[in-house]
Amino acid sequence: LHKGQKIDVTVEFVANQDTTKAEIDLIAKVGELELPIPAPDKDACHFMKCPIKKGDTVTLKYPVTIPAIAPTIEADVTAKLKGEHGDLVCGTVHGDIKD
Repeated sequence: LHKGQKIDVTVEFVANQDTTKAEIDLIAKVGELELPIPAPDKDACHFMKCPIKKGDTVTLKYPVTIPAIAPTIEADVTAKLKGEHGDLVCGTVHGDIKD
């Protein structure tokens, strides 16, 4: 990933619950340190269809811009999508931010 780069993160999942809302949480793990990543818009319903019914196949398309001020670093990034009754989906990717 390069500073200033725009990417679209697309995730498809089968809903494990009924929910009228969903929130995105991002956490970076650098070594043993876990740091929250501020998301410009945590309301996942802006990026997918809500409400969600248990068993629905849902596609989330979340646009991300790597901040120009981000450090040059390697980290594991965990994204959690939380519904009204707990996690809807969770995943981790390894990222390497460069100039």
